[in-house]
Parts: sequence; C-alpha cells; structure tokens
Amino acid sequence: QRESFALQHEQNKYASEAQFLQVLLEEYQRDSQAIEQSIGLLEDATFGLEGQSRALAQATQNLEHQVQLESSGLEKDQLELEAVCQAVESMRGANDVPSISGGFDENLQASDLDVRASGLGR
Repeated sequence: QRESFALQHEQNKYASEAQFLQVLLEEYQRDSQAIEQSIGLLEDATFGLEGQSRALAQATQNLEHQVQLESSGLEKDQLELEAVCQAVESMRGANDVPSISGGFDENLQASDLDVRASGLGR
C-alpha cells in the first residue's frame, strides 16, 4: 500500500507539473502571437515612414530648386535695379539739375523703384 501511495503521489506531482507546463506553454504562445502582431505593425509603420521620408526628401529637393531659381531671379532684378539707378544718377549729373522735371522725387530710394513696373523685369 505504501508503494501505491508513493506511486499515486508521484503521478499527482507529474500531473501538476504537466498542468503547470501546459499553462506556461499557452502563455508563451499568446505572448508569441502578440509579439508577431507587434512586429507586423512595426513593419507596416516602417514602410509608411520610409515612403513619407522619400516624399519629404523629394519636396526638399523641389524647394531647394525653387529657392535657387528665386535667388537667381532676385539677383538679376537687383542688377537691373542698380543699372536703372545708375542711369537716373547719370541723367541727373549730365543735366546738372537737382531733379528731373515732371515730378521725379529726388529722395526716391533704390528700394522704392519697381523694376517690374518699368518693364525691365523678367
């Protein structure tokens, strides 16, 4: 009977251990599925971010190109404005008159001239 009791005790111990291991296995399987889902979501997010990064890089290049165009246009406008100002000054000097008759304001600054309105712009 002692043997039977020891055998039954050992079987209960193994059954309890098997049940514990089964619960542990199920927990690991749930964790594994959750991790796989997280990895999938992260991969999707990474793919989306890569696309957005490429789009931002392209937009940055476009803006840099536009800034270059605007800068060169501004430089051209400035050169034309300086030429107009020099022409006005040389006309003043040649006529030896303080201002051109017809209402030309001698206090007019170079920045006040509108090159585009004079037809000299781009």
